[in-house]
Amino acid sequence: MNETPVGENVSASAGSAVVRPGRPIVTYAVMGLCLLIFAWASADREGMFLHLVEPIRDLPSGWWALFSTALVHIEVSHLVFNLVAFLALGQIVELTAGKIRFAILLLLLAWMASFSQRYLNPGRPRSVYQEWFTESLDLC
Repeated sequence: MNETPVGENVSASAGSAVVRPGRPIVTYAVMGLCLLIFAWASADREGMFLHLVEPIRDLPSGWWALFSTALVHIEVSHLVFNLVAFLALGQIVELTAGKIRFAILLLLLAWMASFSQRYLNPGRPRSVYQEWFTESLDLC
């Protein structure tokens, strides 16, 4: 007879991921950076664009833009949706994988997104942010 108490799942203890105790600091830090950049864009769109997005044209000297563009959000709804989703999922992944692995994963994903937008879309020479910036200046 099976000696497992009723209601316990044997496979859950054998193969489940370990959740590390602590706070999801990386998740909170990324959310804070997104909010700061959004506040900067609200106050000075052109300055934010020129420092965080435009340098992607000058690779490799503008290498930081491969990561910073992942933190730029265009509208309030875009920011709120992404932060709610990131808070829900980021905490789980960070506490399961660990802070360092999670930070490496985020950097890798940001780089892959920027790289693919920059180099794997030859029919569209401008990025989404460049189009948004041009359109937003035309509206003003």
